[in-house]
Amino acid sequence: MSLSADPLIEGFLKRFLRVGGAVFEEEAGGVQALLPESMAGRLKVPEMVHLSAAPDFEPDENDAQAVAVTYGSPILEKMLHEAGGEPPLIGCRLHFNYLKSGGFTRLIRETFDIEGALVEVEGDAQVQSEYLHLTFSYLIQSDEQREGLVSAAVNLESGAEIDGVEEMLPALDKKFYTPGDRFPWGSAQVDRLRAWAEKRASGLVAEAIRPFEARMNKRLRRDVESLEAYYAALSKEMEAGLNRAGLSEKLIRDRKEKIALLPEEMARKKKDLYKRYGIRVQLRPCCGMLIRTPAVKLLVRFEVGKRRKTLPFLYNPIVRKIDPMVCASCGQSTYRIRVFRDLATLCPNCTP
Repeated sequence: MSLSADPLIEGFLKRFLRVGGAVFEEEAGGVQALLPESMAGRLKVPEMVHLSAAPDFEPDENDAQAVAVTYGSPILEKMLHEAGGEPPLIGCRLHFNYLKSGGFTRLIRETFDIEGALVEVEGDAQVQSEYLHLTFSYLIQSDEQREGLVSAAVNLESGAEIDGVEEMLPALDKKFYTPGDRFPWGSAQVDRLRAWAEKRASGLVAEAIRPFEARMNKRLRRDVESLEAYYAALSKEMEAGLNRAGLSEKLIRDRKEKIALLPEEMARKKKDLYKRYGIRVQLRPCCGMLIRTPAVKLLVRFEVGKRRKTLPFLYNPIVRKIDPMVCASCGQSTYRIRVFRDLATLCPNCTP
């Protein structure tokens, strides 16, 4: 492309064409692209088209095959809308010059709270492991509005939830790539991932909005107390006014009827306050990252008396910890393990 082309638009344009299945060739002043029929139809351009991100590019009005892709141009708006229509999935491969090679038995004993069994690492081997890192955006609305992001990661083989991935990723040696299919897994695994993601994201958002929720509840209590004090004073004032001399029976009757209606009016006002300070949360996925990384698989022996069982554990070099165990009963990730005489391994919540 032209040296004057905006690098952000240029990079986005190439990725958009590549992911959409277009074939293109770079040439002076832009790219010559052959678009799939469906993409050309959505963008409203010919299948064979010359695209340029150079700000000084001025296509001939009579040449439909030359299109400027610049800020504010209709075609860029269409591309951005399409690119943001579904949460994108990208991939990255991590590279480590060094992987931990010893001291795993001590690390397991320091990391896990294991009750009811002796543990020993029987062996270890370097493997390739995959994690799915998802980012969600949330919008909370009440008397005011706030937006934010939460992230969660899971090991695709074990189902263990991993904390701290988003903090460590920026400093790691990685190479990004496009994984191809948006979700390259079977329907059963997609269903499990969807269920996990919805539950995990909801929990993270609930934790993230606690200060906002506390602030709205404080305002609600303040306004309800003020409302109750106002109607109590109003009722007292109106009742005192009944004792004034010279009031006709009709006027006294009308005022008593108004006093009787005050609780109902106050209840309506309270209902309006509950609506005003009620919290509405919108949660949606923003993007997913498929992380492929070297790891160390550990074969860990559990001993209860004369009984033995070997379970796999994984040392995760991203966060430099051993991934949590997944409870055999509820599927929750945990670092607290209770081992029974039949060698069943459960989390404390599932302990009978």
